[in-house]
Amino acid sequence: MTFAPGKIILTGEHSVVYGKPAIALAINRGIETIATRFEGPSYCTSPIVDEHLWKAIRTIVPENGFTISFTSSLPIGKGMGSSAALSVSLCREMARIQSQSLSFEGLLDQAMTMETFFHGRPSGLDHTVSALGKAVLFQRTTTGTEWKPIDFPAIDILIVDSGTTGSTSDMVAKVALHADTAKFQSILVKMETLSMKIRKAIAMKDFKRIGQLCTQNHQYLKQLGVSTTTINDIVDSALALGAWGAKLSGSGGGGIVIILGDNLSLLKEYFVENGYDAFITRSFSPTD
Repeated sequence: MTFAPGKIILTGEHSVVYGKPAIALAINRGIETIATRFEGPSYCTSPIVDEHLWKAIRTIVPENGFTISFTSSLPIGKGMGSSAALSVSLCREMARIQSQSLSFEGLLDQAMTMETFFHGRPSGLDHTVSALGKAVLFQRTTTGTEWKPIDFPAIDILIVDSGTTGSTSDMVAKVALHADTAKFQSILVKMETLSMKIRKAIAMKDFKRIGQLCTQNHQYLKQLGVSTTTINDIVDSALALGAWGAKLSGSGGGGIVIILGDNLSLLKEYFVENGYDAFITRSFSPTD
């Protein structure tokens, strides 16, 4: 059995596709994969796998000889890196069962193949965070991708599911329609500056400041048109109840809101009472 963690993004959604820095955290929820030998056509026993997902899996799994099973503690398709965690977990498990040596770079390349199948034009951020298992400062450049691990302590983070699912490929395509406008370019510059401010706040372990900057990031994502009325209502409610900060996490169009604060249990109760699926997770590192 192999495990790969999911992720949440503190800053850099969409701008990361255009070469700006993003910061994401690995979390203590993810996907476990079990592969076993089988005499016959390969197949998957998990109900979460549909025809499209199976085609992605088949980019890694041979046509014959294996059964695959997944167990997920992540909400699927909600911006928490479920496809990346599945990709990383599966690649590691297939290497294990076939007694193959898989380098970290090889793992990233294989997982990127699956992520491209899922999303069309992924930045590479999600599966890099999942493979590393810790916080990352990530940036695409003209020569490839650059990433640096970030020392981010384990803290509690409230996740509120908006109840809707967004498509990463659809949201990326939607944003791309405005990529040549002055407004879009201005937002990109602001998000880049914000990412560096969050990086500095992380170094100072100023989590209240991180929360405030995350809220500012959410405002930029609203301007990009990737938030929803429900997500905005969740953010506003969290702030009104005393949260340090809140924002959508992921490509948008649905998905989850992340909330930072010191009263997360009370906030969780509020959102659950109002019909939302909400849970508290923690930032994750390989030593957990």
